[in-house]
Amino acid sequence: MLEITYRQEQSATLKLVAQLCQALENAGINYFSGVVFSLPFFVPETLFSRLQSTGSEITSGDLNGRLIIWREGLASFLKHPFLGVGLGAIRTTNSLGKVAHNSFISVLVEVGAIGLLLFLAIFLLVCYLASRQPKVHSMFWLTLLIIWTIGASTLTWECFTGMFRKFLIIMNKVCINC
Repeated sequence: MLEITYRQEQSATLKLVAQLCQALENAGINYFSGVVFSLPFFVPETLFSRLQSTGSEITSGDLNGRLIIWREGLASFLKHPFLGVGLGAIRTTNSLGKVAHNSFISVLVEVGAIGLLLFLAIFLLVCYLASRQPKVHSMFWLTLLIIWTIGASTLTWECFTGMFRKFLIIMNKVCINC
């Protein structure tokens, strides 16, 4: 019952955003401006405050230890290139014992080149299907996929209930609308 309510809420939100984008296009307002305008309504304030600390992490040169994790993870990938080190095992591949904070590196290290190729094939299929939608819908779904990709580049796929649930919702909606 709770899952149905969640889906209905997500569906209603997506319909509202699509209607907003259509209204903005009818008014002659650039689609990108509409997306930027709607971000404060959908992005948590904690994310904006977290983004403000990014500059100091970049200037310190290690992105809060992520460069070490990525380097050691990629070295581990070279030892296990086809099937990876195993799901959820990226913590064991680095000296800090942390997750990668990058979904694409996590997928590569944990499930290897085969898993990454399957992951990218699904992602590219969704991008292709999104591009085949009517113009407004296509731009909406492609924008969501770009936003998701940026988020996935900073989070790890262990955050399944967050980032990947959103990706699955996008994939589901795009495929249904084909």
